[in-house]
Amino acid sequence: MAAETSMTELFERHLLYEVWMLFETRARLVAGVDDTVVRNALIESFCIHARGLIDFFNDKKGAAVSAFTNFAYVPFANGPVPEKLVTKLSTQIAHLTRKRSSDPREKIDQAAREELLLMVSDELRNFRNHLLPEYRSLWPKSLPAAPSGAPTSTTKSRATNAITTTST
Repeated sequence: MAAETSMTELFERHLLYEVWMLFETRARLVAGVDDTVVRNALIESFCIHARGLIDFFNDKKGAAVSAFTNFAYVPFANGPVPEKLVTKLSTQIAHLTRKRSSDPREKIDQAAREELLLMVSDELRNFRNHLLPEYRSLWPKSLPAAPSGAPTSTTKSRATNAITTTST
């Protein structure tokens, strides 16, 4: 069994990787992809990273979000991610069950992805505003907390599971 990740490594490498990937997959989807397999992979990746961040902020599975924030932090203070979206993330992306639908209205479409992005972006700002000083100093200036500031494809990730790509 692997040793537990330090809080600094969890923050600096893994959390920031999830944020980076969320914005990078969204940027490539918005740019347009003709290849159906690549488009589906980008949608699935976006959704998995969104779900991971939502779970992190909601302190699921021992995320220990409170180790990074001051006492005033309340996740999703403007309201939780709608259950309908959370259910779609689970049934249409993460789990292969009989609840998966072929109905396009049940899929995670562009509007649902944008709603997820806005909610996660708002939560990133909320989280950043409540970071303890030792973590606030690690929050990179180039990493976005809103859709309009998405990093470029040349942004280097420090995550251990990052895949190096070239700009297109």
